[in-house]
Amino acid sequence: MYHFTYKCRLCGATFSKSGTSKEQAAMDAIILASLGREGDVRMFRVHACNTKDYGIADLIGAKFTPDK
Repeated sequence: MYHFTYKCRLCGATFSKSGTSKEQAAMDAIILASLGREGDVRMFRVHACNTKDYGIADLIGAKFTPDK
């Protein structure tokens, strides 16, 4: 499974928002996001760091995690 992974600029947390089991779909989504096209995968997301802080999270890639 390829998980679209983000990293928060403020708190440094990494997290996934969505994923796909297809390598080509992951690559296509990353390319479209880098071109600024709308879709499920975006270059930036708002991240709730904790109850009082909010940061901007950057897309850092599609991380492959093998099925267990």
